[in-house]
Amino acid sequence: MIEIKATEELSLKKNKGDCDVYVEDVSVEYGQDTVDEEDYQILKVSTENNGVARYINISTEKWSFSDIDDLIQILEDFKRRASL
Repeated sequence: MIEIKATEELSLKKNKGDCDVYVEDVSVEYGQDTVDEEDYQILKVSTENNGVARYINISTEKWSFSDIDDLIQILEDFKRRASL
């Protein structure tokens, strides 16, 4: 398994006229070292609320893995952090 190095960012929103505060968007950046020290890889997983539903976005320039369980570990970690 990979070592998860995550940086988390939350966007809070308050309902107008209410006291309810809730998390609108969640963004987590996962990083990993590679054999080439200059090739640090970042995978960003985030949510976006378009007013109707909350969608999950994945972006990266490059993310390498040799075991599918590494990617599953990241998605499970994001699921926990984003309360999905």
